[in-house]
Amino acid sequence: EGRRSVKVGNDTKTILITGIVRTADIQANNTVLSEKLHNFQVSIVGEGPLSRSSREGFLGEILDILWPF
Repeated sequence: EGRRSVKVGNDTKTILITGIVRTADIQANNTVLSEKLHNFQVSIVGEGPLSRSSREGFLGEILDILWPF
């Protein structure tokens, strides 16, 4: 697992990289080439005013429950 936080304006974006690595693929400087990662997944999580404003509101959540289409 690797994680990096980057500040963009007033938001903080955290990039999370996960995957499976063989011990033999870990280099002497404790790095792994991306081509050696298996089940590679990337996720980006934001915190701050821009991220909060893009979340679905209370009414939208209720409508999704009542009318999921």
